[in-house]
Amino acid sequence: MSEKKTSEARAATREDIPRMEPWLAVSSLSLIPTVGLFVLPEAAMIPMWIAMAVLMGTGIAMFLRAERSKKD
Repeated sequence: MSEKKTSEARAATREDIPRMEPWLAVSSLSLIPTVGLFVLPEAAMIPMWIAMAVLMGTGIAMFLRAERSKKD
């Protein structure tokens, strides 16, 4: 009986451990072009805005997909 409680406690502990979500990593990468906006010349602004939008959009799509799969 105590083994069952111990295994349940271990499973609950594993779920409580924070981990890096893939969507969060991709969304965080959108900060790199943001810094580039302040450092690079004006000619690079449009590609930086596009890179930011693509990375953030991909991160949001990954988040929505992960949340949808958790509900199922």
